[in-house]
Amino acid sequence: MIPLLRENGVRFVQLARNGHLQADGFTILDDSRHPEQLIARGPWTLWDDQESVGTVPQVAGTRKCSLWAKGDVGDWWLKQVGDNQRLREEVERLRGAVRRSLGQQLDQFGAADLGTRIDELTTENQQLRTELDQARAQASQLESKLQEAEDDLAAARAGLRRMIRLESQR
Repeated sequence: MIPLLRENGVRFVQLARNGHLQADGFTILDDSRHPEQLIARGPWTLWDDQESVGTVPQVAGTRKCSLWAKGDVGDWWLKQVGDNQRLREEVERLRGAVRRSLGQQLDQFGAADLGTRIDELTTENQQLRTELDQARAQASQLESKLQEAEDDLAAARAGLRRMIRLESQR
């Protein structure tokens, strides 16, 4: 997405919290119409926050912790810039750019090409399923042979032990 944002001159602002409390403030990590990279970590992360209060990340449900960690930062920034109309226009322009880009990629493939590719993938999928079934059957046969060999080995060991006992008693 970064190259697409840069190519279309879309303002890309990366924000982060400075600490647990809102009073700790926020940091603008990058504010650019020509972004070069995604900044993965700021001064204070959601993990830092949850670790500081002895909780673990919520991975199911509403994920209110993510909303708190990210929503407050975005709200703070929007109050700073004060020009929400321009921001909305930029969001719409980005949506349009993404749609155009995806449209161009899809236009490269005609409906017939896509149908042919779907048929190829369906055939390949069926072949793989057949190979998987054959491999499972072969594995089952090998497991049976292995069990038989283990039984033979156990019987041979038992016979050898009996023979050794008999020889040692003579």
